[in-house]
Amino acid sequence: MFFYENWTDQEVLAKHMNKPNFYRYVRGEVDGSLVVPWTAHVMAMVSQPSS
Repeated sequence: MFFYENWTDQEVLAKHMNKPNFYRYVRGEVDGSLVVPWTAHVMAMVSQPSS
């Protein structure tokens, strides 16, 4: 499974990653076939999306 998300800044991302629902996914509680532990790759946006 691959999640692609865009966040406005690091603080907002940190709040998202510390919510209970997020932890349900990363602990494998939502789908037992997910690989646990998981790996997060934080990347920088190099261009702005076109309108």
